[in-house]
This record gives sequence, structure tokens and C-alpha cells, in this order.
Amino acid sequence: MPSTTITENSTSERLFREFGELLTLADASKVLGYPSYSAFRKAVYRGQVPLRIIQIDQRRGRLIKTVDLTEYLQSL
Repeated sequence: MPSTTITENSTSERLFREFGELLTLADASKVLGYPSYSAFRKAVYRGQVPLRIIQIDQRRGRLIKTVDLTEYLQSL
């Protein structure tokens, strides 16, 4: 079981190092392996993405917290 924890921590650390605390939907689509950003955007619109999508006032675009994405990837 310790090897799983190491893998989970390294995934979390890598995502934080590469993207910071927030990912754009375009970045999240790449991490999740969608064939294109458009496919991911449609899945979000249809409610098929089990992640909380946030918007920040006075900022364009929608975002996903890196913590939420990491937890989702660990649950797979």
C-alpha cells in the first residue's frame, strides 16, 4: 500500500507544479485524456464530468481546482 501513496503524492505534486492551484478546462481536458478540448467542453455542458467547475468574478473562463482533479484521479 505505501507504493500507492507515493504514486498518489507524486501525481498531486506534479499537477501542482505544472498547473498551480487552478486548471483551465483546456488543461484539465489534456490531463483527463479527452480527445479534444471541444469534446471535454461538451461533456461539461452535458453534466458528464464529475468535477466541480468554478468561475471567478472578473475573470474569463471556467476552472477546476487541482485538489479536486487529484482526488478524482485517485478515486479511479
